[in-house]
Amino acid sequence: MSNPSHHSHMMRSSASILRLFTASAALLAACLSLSAQTPAPQPGGSPQPPAPPVLSPDHPENLQAAIRYAIKYKAAELVIPPGIYRLPPLPTGGGPDAWHIVVENASDLAIKAEGVTLVFTDRFRSGITFQKCTNVSFSGATLKKEAVTFTQGRVEAISADGSQIDVRIAAGYPTDLHDPKAFEHAWLLFFDPATRHQDGEHLVHPCEDQRRRPRRHARRGLPRPARL
Repeated sequence: MSNPSHHSHMMRSSASILRLFTASAALLAACLSLSAQTPAPQPGGSPQPPAPPVLSPDHPENLQAAIRYAIKYKAAELVIPPGIYRLPPLPTGGGPDAWHIVVENASDLAIKAEGVTLVFTDRFRSGITFQKCTNVSFSGATLKKEAVTFTQGRVEAISADGSQIDVRIAAGYPTDLHDPKAFEHAWLLFFDPATRHQDGEHLVHPCEDQRRRPRRHARRGLPRPARL
């Protein structure tokens, strides 16, 4: 006749072994699941990209760097936070450096700028250029120059031979007509002050036989004579 206490002890031992086996199996399954969700690093794989540039109206100089970052790391979109960005020009030089923003060699990129105003601070530089791009969009932004690249005013007098014109420059418009950097290639357009329609008969092109030279207006300090 078997010993009841011994039989009970054997049952408890078997149950303990079963619980231990079940716990070990669960732990193994959890480890396998974690291993499946976290792929092992591949030999020679690409390192994690650095943090993107801080982009905000307080750091407008970072916009170009943010665009280059998005292009380099194949971002699908670049969202520019709302605000006014007073953009400095890119380094001096020719080619792509003669701009405030360059988007180059980009593909499948959407630049979204809802509520954004981009102000180009250098009046002698162009604003934005897209070069060698495929399927790239730029939407939402308002683009403006800090200073207009033209001037306007009211014709006060024209000399009898048509070689000189007195112009009273309107408030807020550039008066550096004598600066060849600002007005290297210029022409005059005459508009009727009432209808605002252009009078084609007085259109002046920058040709040798149709040049006009504004002269200094003593009462308002207009610029000295400049050849257009």
